[in-house]
Amino acid sequence: MFEQGLAQILGAASAAGAAGIHPCMAAAVEPAPMRGDDGASGAAPSLKPAPVDEWTVRQPWRTWPGEPS
Repeated sequence: MFEQGLAQILGAASAAGAAGIHPCMAAAVEPAPMRGDDGASGAAPSLKPAPVDEWTVRQPWRTWPGEPS
């Protein structure tokens, strides 16, 4: 059921991957690809997410034709 719902949004391949790791996360079991990394994979990305208020200001928001602005 979880995978089917995700497939409607992400596509079948991505949904299968997410659904495959979901039971491990729910059971607090470290899946093999993450085993023994001691959090290094989470620290690896050099990009930090922007605070929501900053992110929203930078977006090129548009309204649909005929919609009040």
